[in-house]
Amino acid sequence: PPAPCGASRARAIVTVQAAVEREPGRQRVVQVASIALCLAIVGHYFRFVWLNALNIPFADDILDVLQVLLEFLRAQDPATALAVLFEQHNDHRTLSSRLLYLLLYRIQGEIDFRTLAMVANLALPVLALLLLGMVQRREARWPALAVVALLLFQLRAYGIVLWPMAAFAYFFVHAYAFASLALLHAVTPGRFCLAALAALLATFTLASGQLCWLLGAVSLAHQ
Repeated sequence: PPAPCGASRARAIVTVQAAVEREPGRQRVVQVASIALCLAIVGHYFRFVWLNALNIPFADDILDVLQVLLEFLRAQDPATALAVLFEQHNDHRTLSSRLLYLLLYRIQGEIDFRTLAMVANLALPVLALLLLGMVQRREARWPALAVVALLLFQLRAYGIVLWPMAAFAYFFVHAYAFASLALLHAVTPGRFCLAALAALLATFTLASGQLCWLLGAVSLAHQ
């Protein structure tokens, strides 16, 4: 005979409670597996960069790194040095990247293009963390980060990955731009100032970084 309604309801409650008790364990497994996958992907990516990047300038590395630094170091006064950093390169003003070149030069005492390639690719983990911060559901963050890692840290575009000047330009302009737009979400005066700074860095990384101002204005108008 069919079980009484009360007994069926009690069994259903017990089943739900058991599922709820198992859920944290499942989430923990997914979290650990996702983190392990991300670390493996990122580790493989940067190992590839370190083993294959060459300490040899290529194309724009000569014009936008070596030539600019030489002119900056030979400048007779601060105004001339500042003009060198702001000098246009093709369609772009790469002040943000040049400041990083100069910082690495001051730290190392030389320009090492393999080190430049490694630092340029650090924009990708920054971008991944920014994307992670946009995921609202806490339990979905780590699986989402694993998917982002698979998309960002892939070596099909290895030419840019190993080319310091191009990697600084294309990777950092995206990191700065996304940081600017992320900061404008639920904006406050402090976040607005940081967003403007990130947009300024994007503008002086690659010419397309100027789109930050337009997209930021649209975001603010929408809010």
